Amino acid sequence: SIVAAVAAACLGACGGGGVGPWKKARELRVLTRNLYLGADLTPVIGAVAGGDPDAIVLATTDAFAQVVATDFPVRAEALAAEIDAVRPDLVGLQEAALWRVQAPSDAFTMAPTPATTVAYDFVALLRAALAARGLDYVVVASMDESDVELPALDASLELQDVRFTDRDVLLARADLAARGIALANPSAGLFATYVDLGGGLVVPRGWVAVDATFAGTTVRV
Repeated sequence: SIVAAVAAACLGACGGGGVGPWKKARELRVLTRNLYLGADLTPVIGAVAGGDPDAIVLATTDAFAQVVATDFPVRAEALAAEIDAVRPDLVGLQEAALWRVQAPSDAFTMAPTPATTVAYDFVALLRAALAARGLDYVVVASMDESDVELPALDASLELQDVRFTDRDVLLARADLAARGIALANPSAGLFATYVDLGGGLVVPRGWVAVDATFAGTTVRV
């Protein structure tokens, strides 16, 4: 949900009127969204825990098909429209997924290499959708968390590798300095305790932050 003026409901004089890209800020506006990674990974986790290569391939194939079907480029347009209407100063993104592929698969070789061909970069797609609306948002903090690569079937029923990287990301309007908001100390990290799924499967979780100073007050977002 939108967290309007999350750290200070109103820092300084809070008169009426909108906050356009050319106006001085009257409040610090923050929006946070979980982007949804695009698929239910529970069957994949179960298949990996079970250790059956065929089950892993089928579960990963189905999961990536869900990613395609949930169509983040279209969802990015809707989110860009929301951001355009609210014009937040900072935007927190969870499950800011990066999906990459590699063909042919080398998952079952002695020396597999990481997939690098980008299929969906949720952050890049969202920023492009914002740019199409004349909005410039830059990444001020980012944290890579889970990074998993598994084999799947492609449209030709050939094996490819599908790589999912989970990220938390903090975006900021590029014009904050002109609007009287200064950012400092961007930071990111992983929590010390991971979610342990057993069988060697762990899920790291992380955080991103930045200090925003406005009207003589500094808050951490």
